[in-house]
Amino acid sequence: MTTAGWGLALSVRDMMKIGRLYLSDGKYKENQLISSEWIEKSTEVQSKFNDLSYGYLWWVLNYRCYAAIGDGGNIIYASRERNVVVTITSTFMPRAKDRLELIHTILNYI
Repeated sequence: MTTAGWGLALSVRDMMKIGRLYLSDGKYKENQLISSEWIEKSTEVQSKFNDLSYGYLWWVLNYRCYAAIGDGGNIIYASRERNVVVTITSTFMPRAKDRLELIHTILNYI
């Protein structure tokens, strides 16, 4: 048993599956694993923290882009606009949100 906001031990492949599941509105192959209503609700702005908006366990970067940012720099970044999921695992990093800048820089070159 763990808390969803931290304490998970996931591989980058497992994290990628979560991101892809969200981009497909909760569907895996032909099976609806998570309701599309929940996908929409959890990636809508529910609160604000400093300069970032927060849904339910997802940072909402804009209407079509969101990220699950774990302690120390682990991240699942999902962009509907580009139909891309980026995952990063790392050791502890004091400014974990710097990963967003890295991802945006890389995606701007693609």
